[in-house]
Parts: sequence; C-alpha cells; structure tokens
Amino acid sequence: MKNITHLIILFFATVFLAQAQQPFFLDETQLPRFQSTIVLPAGVHDLPSSVHARGDFSSAIADSFQMALDQLLVDIDSKGLSAAVIANNGDEWVGASGISYVGADMTTDMYLGMGSLSKSITAACMLRLQEEGLVNLEDSIGKYLPPFPNVMTTITIRQLLNHTSGVYDFVEHPSMLDSMREDFSRIWQPEEVLNTFVKSAYFLPGQGWHYSNSNYVLAGLIIEQVTGQSYHEVVRQKLLAPQGLDSLFLNPYEMAPGEIAHVWFDFPSLGKFDLDAIGQTPISVYSSAWAAGGFFSRPILAAKWMSHLLNGDVLTPSSMYQMLAFVPANNIEYGLGLMKISDGTHQFIGHQGYIIYSSLCFYDPLTKLTVAIQSNDGSSTDLSPFLIKAYELYLDLVETYTPPTFLGKAYPNPAKDIVHLDLPQNLNPDYRIIATDLLGHRLTTKITRKDTRSIQLDVSHWGNGLFHIELWSQNQRMIYTVIR
Repeated sequence: MKNITHLIILFFATVFLAQAQQPFFLDETQLPRFQSTIVLPAGVHDLPSSVHARGDFSSAIADSFQMALDQLLVDIDSKGLSAAVIANNGDEWVGASGISYVGADMTTDMYLGMGSLSKSITAACMLRLQEEGLVNLEDSIGKYLPPFPNVMTTITIRQLLNHTSGVYDFVEHPSMLDSMREDFSRIWQPEEVLNTFVKSAYFLPGQGWHYSNSNYVLAGLIIEQVTGQSYHEVVRQKLLAPQGLDSLFLNPYEMAPGEIAHVWFDFPSLGKFDLDAIGQTPISVYSSAWAAGGFFSRPILAAKWMSHLLNGDVLTPSSMYQMLAFVPANNIEYGLGLMKISDGTHQFIGHQGYIIYSSLCFYDPLTKLTVAIQSNDGSSTDLSPFLIKAYELYLDLVETYTPPTFLGKAYPNPAKDIVHLDLPQNLNPDYRIIATDLLGHRLTTKITRKDTRSIQLDVSHWGNGLFHIELWSQNQRMIYTVIR
C-alpha cells in the first residue's frame, strides 16, 4: 500500500510539475528588501573575546539567534532553514530549523543551493586571473569566445560582471521553464544554454543595466578558455582551497562532500512536495545555472567565503577596489558579483540567490559581521528578517560589552620592514592580531619574535600608507597606528 501511495503521489506531482508556473529562477535584485531600524553604537564595532566561551558566541546570543531562525521558519512557512553568523573576532554561530524531508530534521551539516551567491565566486575568479595577467576586464569578450546568437563580441568582461552588457537573461526566455522540465536529469552545457535561450539584447553594451545570468555563463566560458581547465577546477584551485573552503561544490559537475538538503516545490492545488523524494531532482536547472548560480554550500561556508573576500583575504586591494565599484541597479547598487543594499543609513554588501533553494549572505563593513541563511523551500524567498534580527542582536551585545581598550606604542614609526609593538605587563598570552589598511582590508601578519614585553612584526609586504593594528586578548584590546 505504501508503494502504491507513493506512485500515485509521484504521478500527480509530475503532472502538476509539467504545468507549474512557479519559476525555478528569480531575479535576486527584485527579491524583498529589508528596511532596518538598526542604530550603530558610536565607536563600538567589535565584540570582545572576553564575553565568549571557547571563541564562540555566548549561549545567550546563540539562543537568541536560534529563536530568530525558528520564528522565521513559522513566519514564512518554510520547510527548512539553515543559518550562520560570523563576527569580526572569529566568533561563529550555526543553527538550523525545520526539516530536510519528512522524518529528517534540517541540520547545519547539510548543503543547500547558493544560487546567485555563486556570482561573487565567478567575479572573484575573473579578478584573480586579471591579477595573473591572463585577462583584462577591459578586453572584449570576442578576444576569448566564439560568436553566440544575440551576444555582441564588443562587450567587455567588466560589462558582463556588472550587468551592463545588455545580454538577454536566458532564464527569461519563454521556453526555458518547459525545457528544464522536459528532462530534469539532463545536464545542460553552457554553450547549449547560450545558443538556445538568449534572445535580442536589452540595450547596447554600457547603455543601461539589466540583471542577466547569461553574463556569468559567458564569464565562466572565458575562465575556461584562458586557463585550459574546467571552471570549477579553476575556482577550487585559485579561490576555495587556499581559504579552506574546498567543500563548496558545483552541482552537478562535482560530487557532494556531504548530505544535500532536499528541495521542496509548491505545486498548484497540491501544496509543497519534496522533489528529491519523488525522483524529480532538478539537475537540469542546476546545470543550466553553472557559473551564474550552480554552487552548493552550507551557510557557515558561504559566510566564511564572504567574510574572507570582503576582509581582503582573497584578492589584492586593487582588485577589491574594482569589485566594489558599484553602479546604480534598480533598487540596489551592483559591483562585480556583489550587491550593495542600503536603508539610507547603513550599507550591507553581499548577494542573494534563488534557484528553488533561497540564499542570502551579507557583510556589514562597519562591524564586519557576516550573516548567511539558506532555505530548501522554493516558496520561501524573503530571508531578510533573520539578517535584520541577527544584526540587531549583535549590536545590542557590542553595546553592552565594551572591552577595556588601550593605545599601544609601535616603533620605529614610520616603519620600514619591521615594527615592534609594546605589550602591557598583564596581557593574557592567548592573543590575536588584526591589521587593516585605511580601506578596512585585512592584512596578513607575521610575528618574527615575541616575548612578554613586546612582539615584532614583519610588515615588509604591506605597501605604503597608514595602518591600524588591534591586539585582542581575553580581557582587553590594544590599538596601534603604524605609518609605512
């Protein structure tokens, strides 16, 4: 009887799936935007390690994060949610709510689709190739790619990455949805997608702005052309592995390193169904997204990626300057694979994604807090309330716990290759060092000598300018300013 019931459900679900009008893709720039009421405490942007146990958020704020996630699950009627928060001092929180499938709770170890969060990875990869001299963002794509229908060869790589190319978005093609549903097991090649679903351009290159997934499929092909490797291999080698994030994977081109949360789709009249459970895993949809949205992740990995990227750990300052060159775009601003959202007072940088799975990951440049949240429910697209609540909870905490902060002596100052930092007598030996430039980009620090009275840093690789050094111990923070 159980098998017969399953077959009946499968039959009707498949029929309705063929008639469903809910899209598999959404334009992330049109997803709901939050309006925050956050007030940032003056001069307080960091959470001291002294208020945490074992480098994690205190149980009080961790419980509050979890309550916010549980509440959002109810408010948006989602099947499952998974989230992560990372503070500037390295504190992390992960949480999950709801189910993956009937009988199995959602867990923080499960992978979910990133959707267009993947665009930040593709854009960063292209900038890395520019750093290596393999491409120039001002190059025309015709230098690297053969002609494609309705794609002008004079479009520049930069215009692809910031969506000013005018290239038609393949997901808007009237036949795209039906084509994906005809055979969910089919793996679409990027050339097939471009040759089949790209109609006439919206405008001439550089004459407007229109979000287009086609831009990032083209970018992925350029990455393959100039490296002679598969897109996902280049990304893994140059970006993910060096940051310890090589468990992100491009679906279906790479094997999942862990369990994937089941994805749910809302059928007319029938309600929500688990596509994986009824044998309708939408591989065709994931494969068509490719370099525009095909990566799968856990929220903690997505948050670490965004945190590393925007703290300057991945690209050079010059590349980050280009990546953060935003242009007006509907109700947001768009850089190279990154969105900037503002409520008029505060700005947050990151990206959203929707390919049945919903995702959101944003970074606050002032507090350097990163929040990521993902859903396995195709009808639950507005994840922003958790982002808002997480920031509010965090800012309440940093306002409550202000660490004792002291100005330290650095010498010689100006420095050349080596700088000495004086240490207070009562400093806890378990301390961390955070160094940033004037733009807030985090710099690598190399301790060449230390004792109880001072430490010696190698700053020969920092370049010239004014630098801010913070030394965090368990119960205090030292601040040093260095000129080089």
